[in-house]
Amino acid sequence: MTQSTDAPSDRARSEPESDPVAAHVHAEAHPQGSEAEAAAARDVGGYDAVLAAVPAPLALGAVVALVSSLSVTLALGAASLVSAGIVGWALFFASPV
Repeated sequence: MTQSTDAPSDRARSEPESDPVAAHVHAEAHPQGSEAEAAAARDVGGYDAVLAAVPAPLALGAVVALVSSLSVTLALGAASLVSAGIVGWALFFASPV
């Protein structure tokens, strides 16, 4: 009587999945063509640039307020609208996932 020296976990790794429930669970967890794969394919570094661009209008508005006759409230208020637009665009049109 010979017995295999492979542990059950070793056989499970080497054999294709014969359990239909496990195959279904795996297919649901890792669907082909999923959005996760699309997000991984997308350039995530570009999204970092979008996030870095959020405070840029505020800094520009502060500089404009210092060097011009515009009030700080008006300059930073207008700049905050631009920053809010960038945040909205990043959330709804260029989301990382």
